[in-house]
Amino acid sequence: MKKLVKALLVALPCVALIDCAGGEPEVVCNVGRGTPFAIAYTLVSDAPAGCGTNVKATLSDFANNSDAVWGLEGYYSQTDANVMTVAVRPGEYHGLPASDDPDVPNALGSWDTLHPANNLCTVGTFQAAHATGIDTGATATSYTITGMKVLNEPAHPGTQMTANLAYTDGACTANFTVVGTWPAVPCATDDDCDPCPNNPQSANVYGSGIAADYPTTCQDGLCKLTGTQADFPIKGAAKVCK
Repeated sequence: MKKLVKALLVALPCVALIDCAGGEPEVVCNVGRGTPFAIAYTLVSDAPAGCGTNVKATLSDFANNSDAVWGLEGYYSQTDANVMTVAVRPGEYHGLPASDDPDVPNALGSWDTLHPANNLCTVGTFQAAHATGIDTGATATSYTITGMKVLNEPAHPGTQMTANLAYTDGACTANFTVVGTWPAVPCATDDDCDPCPNNPQSANVYGSGIAADYPTTCQDGLCKLTGTQADFPIKGAAKVCK
C-alpha cells in the first residue's frame, strides 16, 4: 500500500493550487463576493453652485441609504476569455447582476495586473455606471470610479477597497473618496460589528464575518471602517476572541 501511495504522489502533476517549490500558492487579484461591500464616503468637493438643494450628491443622507452598499465581482469577460473583468454595481445599482451587458448599469474595468503588487490590486479606470436600458426606479444618476485599490493578501483576499468617485445627478457632479469593507453587515450598535462569536450584546451570534483586524464602527446602520482613504489599507490590532 505504501508503494502504491508513493507512486500516485509521484505521478501527480503540479497544479495551480499547489506551489511545487514548497511555498504558498501565488495570490490572484480578486474581490469579496456573495454579499456587498459597506461603503463610507468622504466628500471632496460639493456640487457646483446652482445645482439646487434636491441634488442627491449635496444631501447629508447620501451615505444613509442603499448608496452606502456596493456590489463587486471579478469574472472572466463575457466577450474576451483572456480578460478578468471587474464589475462594480454602486449605490442604487448594487442589487443588479454583474454583467458585460451595456444595458446593465455596472461600472466595468479590468485589473491592471493579474497578481497583486505590495498586496494591492488596482483598476485605474472604469466605464461609468449609469442606467441606459432598464428601469431601476432611479433618477438620471451615474457613478464614475477611478483609482480603485483592493487589498489582496492571504489573510485579506479582496475584502477591503478604496477608490475615487465622481457622482452625477442630472447636470450636477460631486466628488468623493470611498473606502469599503466586506461583507456589508447591518448593525444597531458597535457590538453587531464584533468579529467574535457569542458576544451576548451582538445580534450576530456567529460573529460579524468581518476580518478581526479591521477596525469598524456602526455608522448609519452598517459596519464601516474607521479610517479614510489616506489610511488605506486600514488595519489595527486583531480582536482576540475568548
